[in-house]
Amino acid sequence: MEKRENLEELKAKVDLVVFFEHQGVKLIKQNGDEYAGLCPFHPDKKPSFYVNRKKQVFKCFGCQAEGNIFEAVKLLMHCDFKKAVSYVAGFAETGKCSVISTEHKKKPVIQIVKEPVSNVNLGIAAEHYHKKLYKNKTGMTYL
Repeated sequence: MEKRENLEELKAKVDLVVFFEHQGVKLIKQNGDEYAGLCPFHPDKKPSFYVNRKKQVFKCFGCQAEGNIFEAVKLLMHCDFKKAVSYVAGFAETGKCSVISTEHKKKPVIQIVKEPVSNVNLGIAAEHYHKKLYKNKTGMTYL
């Protein structure tokens, strides 16, 4: 039960409207606690995306995406629940996190910083190991 309470507490720390605005979604206040804007989950020309600030839930009437902050992160990042919770915890702690691209692709859209990959020609690498293999008696015996 304690884990569920921690998740509820984490959800309460993040304002869903602020989160979506941080992700670049322009939301316009409607009635009361309702906000409307273009959906970040599919190409949208008319506002079909609604966020309820009081209930901390969202719903798109175009693509039928709906849920809370964790579901929003899962949909934007194309990740599992555990990774979404980690992202939300970081956002709740700092008030900012890496912006998730809302481009409409099937590939994961979170920007992850990785070490740069060196531009190695695989043909040169294969030739190098081929020569090494033929110089090694153990390798030749194995073949």
